Order: sequence, then structure tokens, then C-alpha cells
Amino acid sequence: MREAMRRQIARFLDGSIAPRVRVAESRIVGENDVRAGRGVFSIEDVSADQLPAAMCIYPGVFSPGIPPHAAMPGRMGRAEYLANLSSPSDPGKSIEDNAYLLNLDCGGYLDGRALKSQYDGGEMLDGNPSACGQLVNHAFNSNLEVLSFAWNEVLEATDASAKMDGCYALPNELRADGSPWYYDANTSDMMLFPRPEEPPLSRKLLRGAALVLFRPIERGEELLLDYGLKEPYPKWAVGWYNASADDAK
Repeated sequence: MREAMRRQIARFLDGSIAPRVRVAESRIVGENDVRAGRGVFSIEDVSADQLPAAMCIYPGVFSPGIPPHAAMPGRMGRAEYLANLSSPSDPGKSIEDNAYLLNLDCGGYLDGRALKSQYDGGEMLDGNPSACGQLVNHAFNSNLEVLSFAWNEVLEATDASAKMDGCYALPNELRADGSPWYYDANTSDMMLFPRPEEPPLSRKLLRGAALVLFRPIERGEELLLDYGLKEPYPKWAVGWYNASADDAK
């Protein structure tokens, strides 16, 4: 990730800088005049020479993927990822019921519902107003892309870690609920996430996601993301999800 993008992301932590987005009622209307609920809108014009432009970040608890040392296949087979059996916000329940999960290309996923009380207020959110990516609605003709990143790289590159006065807290946390993480076939061990009272995972594992604009938009335009779901769709998407021609294959 380039230095300029790291700095764009770090600006979302600065409480003195105005956000680029606001949360309001979505303009998307589905079948039978069913509305999409809330959405995220740009509060400024973004021209072609400003692209790519990070618009907001996706809050929530991060469940890391399988560590590289365990992911390599060995004599006993491959490691098995277990963190997708249930999400941090719904322990013991099927992950299929959670509409606020974002898979990251670096491995693992963010649960945008796990910090809902902190980042799910009204039109202006209770916490960081730029941490509203979980409220972005779907459209296959989208204007956003997901960019995953390591928080320690963003903080180190911008020296933001030394300027926390007046800054928002990180909108992402590492999973710490004692649930299964992965099965290591090489050691025959089932690895668990630490419990809240135990030492946490290394902060170097913490990942976040920025929603990045890839085409110009005008002030007041709704930000949209292609969810990229594949059939069979999860329960929460059945009946309204519209796929692109490529996704439907």
C-alpha cells in the first residue's frame, strides 16, 4: 500500500479533520417498495485527479486468518480454519445469519456488528463518524472497492501513534472470546482465540479495511459496494440481492 493511501486512512483517526461522509436514509428501493435502510453518502465532490480516495473505514472485531506457519500443508494435511463457525457478535450461532461480515483479501474477516453499540448511532455516529463502512449498501454497479491494511503499518508510516491526543480510538479490535481459531494439522492442536482475561494476540495481526472510491462522484451521492456474493446466498441476502452477470456464474 502506498504512502499516500496510508496517510488518507490515518486521517480517519484525527478528530480535528471533518469526515468525508455522512450516514442518512438510503435512496435504494427494492421490490415492493422495500427500502434499504440507512446508507453512506459523500459530503464532498471527488474529482478524477483525487482518485483513489479513501472515504470511510469498516469498524468491528477482526478474526485473523490461519498464520503462515500453520497454513503450509504438511505430512498430516492442511490446517482448518474454525473462526468462521461463529462470529464474534453471535457466539454459538451460524455465521450465515450475520450480514455485517467483511472478508479481507489478506485473510480473516471483520465483524461489523461486534462493535455496533460503539459505531452504530444515528445520522452522526457515536464514535468515529468515518467508521461507518458496515452501513454501505450493495450495488453491482458500485463506486467503491475494499482495501485491507495492517494498522501497525498505517500508524508507523504516518507517526499517528505518537499523536493520539484528540484522535479517535482504532475502530477495529482483535478477537478475544476464547472461541476456536484453527486446527493445526501438523501438531494436531486446536488453537483458540485468547479469552478477555488472557494476554491478547499480537497487535501486528490487527487488520482494517478502507472503502476506497475508484470513480468521481458528486456531493450527496450514495456510496455503494458490490458485495460479490456467490450462490447459494446467505439467508440475509435471499430475496433482494442482485448479482452482476459475472457473480451469477
